[in-house]
Amino acid sequence: MFVDKKTDEIQSFAELVEESRHMGQHWDVVFVGCLGGQGSREPSDEATQQALEAMIKSIQGGIVSHLLAYRADGEQLQFG
Repeated sequence: MFVDKKTDEIQSFAELVEESRHMGQHWDVVFVGCLGGQGSREPSDEATQQALEAMIKSIQGGIVSHLLAYRADGEQLQFG
């Protein structure tokens, strides 16, 4: 499962956890990545989709050291 959120769409980690509970899929770890735009423009939908797909492939391949990772209780995890 993945979701893309703009920074102004998330007020707190607790809010994100609560929202995820309504989706009905249990999770143990959330990986967080960021994508910047150019100048004052946000990234395009296409650029966002490509970045999400690359992030998923990276996670599936076990390459996660460049991402932030948190447990559902908010504890940050460290890898390698």
